[in-house]
Amino acid sequence: MAHSTRLTASALVALTAGLTLGNAGGNLMPVLLDGFSTRFHLSVTMAGVIAAAQLLSTAVLALLLSARAARPGRARLARIGLAIAALGFLGAWAAPTAALLLGANIVIGAGLGAVFAAASAALSSTPDVDRATTLAVLFSTIAIAALILAIPFASDLGVGTGGFALLATCCLIGLLLVRGLPELATNARATTGPPLKWTFVLGVVLFGTTEQGAWSYAAVLGQTGAGLTAASAALVLGIAAIAALVGVPLAALSRGAWGARTALSGALALGATAKVTVVLAHDPIL
Repeated sequence: MAHSTRLTASALVALTAGLTLGNAGGNLMPVLLDGFSTRFHLSVTMAGVIAAAQLLSTAVLALLLSARAARPGRARLARIGLAIAALGFLGAWAAPTAALLLGANIVIGAGLGAVFAAASAALSSTPDVDRATTLAVLFSTIAIAALILAIPFASDLGVGTGGFALLATCCLIGLLLVRGLPELATNARATTGPPLKWTFVLGVVLFGTTEQGAWSYAAVLGQTGAGLTAASAALVLGIAAIAALVGVPLAALSRGAWGARTALSGALALGATAKVTVVLAHDPIL
């Protein structure tokens, strides 16, 4: 079977859907966390445990399925993941107790992990990875921003967990969209780069931990520290997600001007400053 040498519209739609939904748990956790913690009267710590369980489940499943996702058949893998995630989201929406909510979130994470593994592998097998990444991240960011703004309204209608029902619907729609994922096999052993260093792995782990931790609690910090309402906090997060669109072209420009290492170091330093400001600021504008 011949493989296309260009990124088709169906492949771009599939990649966008896969990246959006595969990252939905992490990207949308702050607005989801606020809703379910209010419904079940959870402490910040307990709500964080439930959020962490979902994110850890996503990470573990994505890692376990990485080898499988590198082979053809990843569209089927993504669809299985979406079906599992949809069931988990529905379970979280209807959960009568915090214990069942925790279990549902673990199921959600497992499904999203499969989707993320499939979409990431599909992205690396496109003819022009840089172009495919730029476009898929661009459209995925727009979709995430829209969901950040929509979920609080859904949660209000669904007594705190309506956002889960909205995401279950998105997963069901995604079953149709991910069928166009590129299926060309990837071969990690064909790369000629240097071996992976443990310092790099540790750096990525630390970055992911601080990034996800600050983002997941951003809405809580906005309400408890800066005195924002839930709707105002969601609006701020939506604006932040839209602002991330600026980072897509800036990443390419800064990498070309200063090199990837310098550009990444600058972005990390800027991000660290922003995280400290979010934690310490008691002014809504800051």
